[in-house]
Amino acid sequence: MEARRSVREQYQGMAEQLDEVPEFLIRRALPTKSGVLLEQKYDGEWVERDLVLVWPTLEIRVRGKTQLAYPADVLHQSVVFAQSELDCTFNGQNVFALQIVSREDDTTITLFAANHKDRTDWASKLRKHAVHVDIENGFQLDGRTLGTGNYASVYLARDLVHERDVALKVVEKSRLTEEERKLLADEVLVSKAADNAFCVQTLEFIELGEQYVLVVEYMEGGDLYDRVVCEQVSNQPCVSAAAVPEVAGRRALLGATSASARPGCTPRSPVWCAVCSPARPSASRRGAETHCI
Repeated sequence: MEARRSVREQYQGMAEQLDEVPEFLIRRALPTKSGVLLEQKYDGEWVERDLVLVWPTLEIRVRGKTQLAYPADVLHQSVVFAQSELDCTFNGQNVFALQIVSREDDTTITLFAANHKDRTDWASKLRKHAVHVDIENGFQLDGRTLGTGNYASVYLARDLVHERDVALKVVEKSRLTEEERKLLADEVLVSKAADNAFCVQTLEFIELGEQYVLVVEYMEGGDLYDRVVCEQVSNQPCVSAAAVPEVAGRRALLGATSASARPGCTPRSPVWCAVCSPARPSASRRGAETHCI
């Protein structure tokens, strides 16, 4: 508690150095973490670091010292990777590597945890904090738009950590009412829980300063509505199921592609969407608190 209080007090006096980060409207507070990691400097020197992670700052100090070794906003323009290929031994003990890589100048901080589980936990939490400041701290957008609607757009992106293509459903906060925010929370909860070959799953929910971002599986089969219209007109399948991978094909043919689930789908669309169809809230969530994800 003392460490957390010191970070927050310090952040209050950093308004000029750090961007102001608004309160989350939907998602829960980001997880905190503190502990001791080893750092290997560029010259090969090993030093112990005290780390305290409390949104929106990361304090990295020389063990037992008060002075910061790096700026408290070090995560704001950085990508975090677990780096198993850098795992090594220190004083006869195995240590497990992770790196914080600056997107501005490629400056790299290489840290080592005492065990694999702690490395995984640190890397996951650091990355989560980083992407909630800037989506490009975790994803590379190639400029391709998969779909647009009244409330949101869907973009193709590359997940830099998991090395996979994903669809980013970006919803502008300013366009949603309080009730629609609750419906968006419904959509996220249901789609994150879906684990079925015929459903596209939400992999992650990110709340930025001006947007909500749903990171969903990317399916190459196209838009459900376009597929249904095409097949109604031609009275035969427009694309052979063999033309796409098996799982992608099954999901696409049932209309669960990322583009078909965009918030701007029309009432004619076979897929109901919580954001563009606010008249159909989930009974179990109606009137619930918005901080739920």
